[in-house]
Amino acid sequence: MKLMREILVFIFLAAMLSVSAQTKKNSNLVYEANSNGERTFGSIDSLTNAIQMGKQIRVGFSMGSVEHWVDAGFLTIYEGHVFAQIEGIFIQTPSISRKKKIPKIEFGSKEDDSWAAVIGTTGVLQMHWNINEEKLFKVFKTKTEIDDYLKSLEKLNVDTKWAAF
Repeated sequence: MKLMREILVFIFLAAMLSVSAQTKKNSNLVYEANSNGERTFGSIDSLTNAIQMGKQIRVGFSMGSVEHWVDAGFLTIYEGHVFAQIEGIFIQTPSISRKKKIPKIEFGSKEDDSWAAVIGTTGVLQMHWNINEEKLFKVFKTKTEIDDYLKSLEKLNVDTKWAAF
C-alpha cells in the first residue's frame, strides 16, 4: 500500500511539473522548433489547424542577440511543414549608445534598402536583400565580393516560434 501511494505521489508530481512547464510558455505559442527544424514544443498539427481555422499567426526567430517577431504573411503548408512569407521591411540595425549604454534600433540607411524573407518550421530563413550596391562598393572592392556577400546573407538556420491568436 505504501509503495502504491509513493507511485501515485510520483505520478501526481510528474504531471504537475509537466503542466507547470507548459504554462510557463506563452499560451498563444503553438509550435517551436530549433534551427534544425526539430520540434521543441507543441505540434505542427496544432499550427496547421490554427492556420486552417483562420487564426492570425506570428512567427518569432533570433538573429544573433536580436529576437524578432512578425505577422506571418502568405502562409503555405507543404510536406508536413509551414512556411511564412515575411513582407519587406526597411533594413534596421541594432546598436548601443556608447555614452549611456542604451540599446536602440536604427534604419540601416536612409536609402531604399529593404529585406524580405520566407521562414519555415524547418528552421530555414531564406532572405532576399535589396541593398544599394553603391553603398556596398564603399566596403567591397569588386562586384564579385558584393555578390558573394549578398549570397552569404541569403539563407540562415534559426530557431522558430509560432503563435496563433
